[in-house]
Amino acid sequence: MLEQFEDVIYYRCDQHEGFYFLTSQERLMVFDSEFDGGGRVQGDLTFYELGGHRVASPPGAGQEVAGRYLVESEGRLLMVKRFISPGRGTVSFQILTLQWTSNKPYWQSSSTVLTGQLLFVGRGCSRAFHTGRSCPGFIYFLDDAEGFHEVPRSEKQYRCSDAGWCCYSTQYIEKRWPQGPRPDCPPWIWLFH
Repeated sequence: MLEQFEDVIYYRCDQHEGFYFLTSQERLMVFDSEFDGGGRVQGDLTFYELGGHRVASPPGAGQEVAGRYLVESEGRLLMVKRFISPGRGTVSFQILTLQWTSNKPYWQSSSTVLTGQLLFVGRGCSRAFHTGRSCPGFIYFLDDAEGFHEVPRSEKQYRCSDAGWCCYSTQYIEKRWPQGPRPDCPPWIWLFH
């Protein structure tokens, strides 16, 4: 099976400044972009195999990774993994931080990385906000299953039933949101201004 792109973000660190693409196999492709005098974009592509990370607590029976999101939080690049269970939708999250040793990246699991943070995750539109408090972190998520071909579809044309928030420290998930758009309308998106 070919790898699919899961998410993309523009990120700057000591090793690269450019677009970071995350694949379904959790590999990174980095495009270091440069603009020439004629308005064209040029750059270098670098591929990274990232190993060395494990799920902090293995997903339960029947759970699978339904999405991977890239988000910058306080200068760090995070990968947020979303786990689903058939019939229940989203059931847990895992957050990994991109680390570098000898110019080789790896994902490191951390339970404290989200303290005082609010993460809003969605493909290509994830954002992190610092609350200014040392309270538990929260992840807000939308039903973006339209991009996940392995997720079973309901009878609706579009799904908007798996949206909510998660208290990361306890993995408590709440899905009480206003009624979603009609089934013939695309799902919600995050809008920041």
